[in-house]
Amino acid sequence: MRKDLYTLDGGKISELGRLGYENFDFLSYEMNEENENNDNMISILENIHLSYLLGGCNIIGTNTFQVNLYSFKKLGIDNGEEILNKYINIAYNSLLKYEEIKRKSKDDINVLLNPRNKNISVYDYLSSYHKIRKKFDILHEKDVSFNIDNYLKDIKIEQNIGHNKYRKFNKNRNNYISFSNGPYSSTFADFSEYSGVMQKNKEDKNGEKKKKMKKNKEKKEEKKNKYINDNLCNFVDEKSQGKKKKNMSEYYQLDKNIIKNKNNIDRNIKKSINYKAYYKYSLYYDIQMNISSVNSYGREKYNPIEIVPKMKKKIQNVNCTNKDETNIINTHNNNNNDNIFFNKKLFNYGIEYYIDVSDQEIISNCLFKLNTFCKNSDKLHLFSLTTFSNIREVLTFYNCIKYYGSTFNNKVIINFFCNSCKYVGCSKYSFFDIVSILLYLDSYNKYIKAIGLNCVNIEYVYDLFYPFQKYICPYNNINTNLYHSQNIQMNNIVKDVMKDLKKNRYINDFNFFCSPNKSLEVVSFDDQNGDVHFHNSANKTNHVYNYIEKWINVHVNGFGGCCYYNPYDISLINYKINELL
Repeated sequence: MRKDLYTLDGGKISELGRLGYENFDFLSYEMNEENENNDNMISILENIHLSYLLGGCNIIGTNTFQVNLYSFKKLGIDNGEEILNKYINIAYNSLLKYEEIKRKSKDDINVLLNPRNKNISVYDYLSSYHKIRKKFDILHEKDVSFNIDNYLKDIKIEQNIGHNKYRKFNKNRNNYISFSNGPYSSTFADFSEYSGVMQKNKEDKNGEKKKKMKKNKEKKEEKKNKYINDNLCNFVDEKSQGKKKKNMSEYYQLDKNIIKNKNNIDRNIKKSINYKAYYKYSLYYDIQMNISSVNSYGREKYNPIEIVPKMKKKIQNVNCTNKDETNIINTHNNNNNDNIFFNKKLFNYGIEYYIDVSDQEIISNCLFKLNTFCKNSDKLHLFSLTTFSNIREVLTFYNCIKYYGSTFNNKVIINFFCNSCKYVGCSKYSFFDIVSILLYLDSYNKYIKAIGLNCVNIEYVYDLFYPFQKYICPYNNINTNLYHSQNIQMNNIVKDVMKDLKKNRYINDFNFFCSPNKSLEVVSFDDQNGDVHFHNSANKTNHVYNYIEKWINVHVNGFGGCCYYNPYDISLINYKINELL
């Protein structure tokens, strides 16, 4: 069975920047006297979504990447929910307009909708796309004079069919809205930093930052105690919000029995328990995954992933060899059973987090996002974790999803950021290892629709996906002897996972998506000064268009772009996909 091909959308924050708008998260940003410009910004974002759809995009993501609990510290939870709903409505209205255009003006856009029209050149295709945007009044003034000749010269597209000359594919014909969620480090309350790394509007880059870091360090313990005493997560400034405003701690608390079934989501999420008894240890949780063996009668009933308070955990052996034993990923020091390091985690939050992040904050944010999706399920089709470099946060999301029953079945997209051709983020856990574990866990739950890469160096993509071709094929002959993880802690676990997989699951049951950055080479971290640096390439020829056929050979079937990929780029990608149909 051959998988459908998908065209994914491009950047939204970078596209707003290209069009001259600084406040990319305009609904959350305190614009003061500029509030009257919000209606114009809403129209611009709606047109960006619509432009991607007209360019052949199957999946558009909401502009909610940077909206999370931490960003609502000053705004309050009620305003925060309203902001999320507005962004969802913007994307939904764009989809409704697109469907109306298809009904009423099918002849006008037939050249874009008919992928089997092989006679049209890439220049004519992009010209038609440009004219259609202009016809429906969604062309920004900066794109009115867009020069297609110069555009095609800059990216130097390659006109070769290669290995897929005689292979034919099908393209997905549906359109989806994906609720986009960035990692918890993706925004600050004042929106001065993007993804925890991009510095905006900084007058004194070194001096002010060092002062801020020093001040945060001094208040670290004070903040930690405050979070505990306020029942996990208290982000609202009560003085500014007043007594009538609800405190966040009333909403999103970790509860042992939270969400027993999907019909009681709201009621259960509002439960809270008193964690004062934990005090010293309540900030520390651990990821536990039970990799159970398969007997002759089928898979045993098991709870595959849990977040367990460390103070209640038992010491387990990570490298189990007995078939009757269970592999448990934990963070205890197995060399000394009497010495438990409560401040050490296996999948630790990475150095990309500048703020003091506790497990409770992450869990609360996960529940908040999942509940928002449920409340807008009539407008949203997919739930996306976008550009995640932190494995622990991904597993925390996955753990929370299981409490929602079948609500998220085949609706979850998990996109990782890899800072090399092998490892997730800045960790020492390989992309193949982590994806293998996720797919093993999901063989039971079936939540995941796609796993992919986002905002990565385009040259890393093939090498990151290649192990799925090397170790696993659709003919029931997984060769685990070829596999060896450089991470000793993961080696035996992943080998066990590979043995128990449905042998063709990687190939046919999951989609693999990729949306690389247009210019990013690598991200470097300066621990001493707390700085993060982007190393960008001036070479603009590295376009997804030139890599599609190569990536298809390692089972990638969804193609889009992240930062600096605009609607014309997505239309060009869709043109290439149409050539393969």
